[in-house]
Amino acid sequence: ANTAVSGLGNSSTRDVGTTAGTVAAGDDPRFTAASVLGWINVKDYGAVGDGTTDDSTAIKAAVGAMDDNSVLYFPPGEYRYAGTVLIENLSDIIIMGAGRDTTMLRHIGTSVVTPGFNNGNTPATHGGTIMNIEDTCDHVVVRDMTFDGNCDTRKYGQQCVHFRANHLKVHDCAFQNGGE
Repeated sequence: ANTAVSGLGNSSTRDVGTTAGTVAAGDDPRFTAASVLGWINVKDYGAVGDGTTDDSTAIKAAVGAMDDNSVLYFPPGEYRYAGTVLIENLSDIIIMGAGRDTTMLRHIGTSVVTPGFNNGNTPATHGGTIMNIEDTCDHVVVRDMTFDGNCDTRKYGQQCVHFRANHLKVHDCAFQNGGE
């Protein structure tokens, strides 16, 4: 894979690559060629991405291996996760798929009833928040993926992602079945 990096730049229209394994364009020194050595491929941790296997354990291990300046990479495939992928306390990271039409992260759990909503008459539904990037993260890029909350019913307060990082850029992503 081509691992040349010249940064992200200050422009909101800067791109960080268009092909898997490439991070390019811009002039931000935080993203150097050495930082790409921190690439973490979820398949190296056992994720299958075949649309039927529960990849939760492998993805959780890959996220646990992340450090500042890491790239969490999802090759083409549909990755199923029971629960919420939690990203916290990291800086200068990239979460990247191979393209929003070829890489999907899908929630496979069940949401609980929201207490007090609709007089307690809201049933538990399939789906939920698939990824939460906490506000303890700084300088985050998310790109080239589809996030599927897999929610089968509109549900108050349920979104397929929570991205609260400081200095967040999202490029070429799709979000579906969020519930709200």
